[in-house]
Amino acid sequence: YGFVGTLLLLLGLCGFWDVRFLTALLAALVVVGAAGLRKLFGSVQNAFLRTITESSRPDVFSSCGVMFIVLVWLYVLRYALIPETFYDALLYHLALPAQYLLHGRINPTPWNSYSGIPALPQMLSGLSLAIEPWGIAASVMHCSILLWCCVALIGLGRRLGRLQTGILAAAIFASTPVVIGESFRVSVGLEWALMELCCLTVVLAITEAQSGPSLPSIILAG
Repeated sequence: YGFVGTLLLLLGLCGFWDVRFLTALLAALVVVGAAGLRKLFGSVQNAFLRTITESSRPDVFSSCGVMFIVLVWLYVLRYALIPETFYDALLYHLALPAQYLLHGRINPTPWNSYSGIPALPQMLSGLSLAIEPWGIAASVMHCSILLWCCVALIGLGRRLGRLQTGILAAAIFASTPVVIGESFRVSVGLEWALMELCCLTVVLAITEAQSGPSLPSIILAG
């Protein structure tokens, strides 16, 4: 996420925000990322099954918790399948990347007091707008961050030796009204939450490493 967002930022500053170019870039990212995503899901599934096998207690709670998270996400997803009406999204979260696409580059927008420094989620929204100008693809992508936050919470719980606690935390997080409201309106709150969770996970991995913190892991946490 951070790599693609930074890449899009640099491409925009260099004037390469052409719709055809971004569409080709997205196709290349899908091809490259498909194998990695399949491997990631496989490792998550294997780790989950291994933890369940090693547990001496029946894991009905974990199964119900995961099913509850998926049901909440499916409930929220229907709101993401309509054109955006959120004021913040129409003013800058989607409006700014749409402006950049019209100009073919990241250009100054002095008329928009919310522009500031382009954020990474806006860069990803621009990539979505290149293939679907109504913002529905961007909304669905943003909604998927809710699932990734839950996966990060469950992974954090497993790293701390409390898988059930991680699932409970993810279920509570997904069902919180403010999180549900944030999930189907294109914004940046969930994206920052995901990055902070991933950063915390990396920091814990650094502290657990017997060889001590390495420079790449420190840079990744940053």
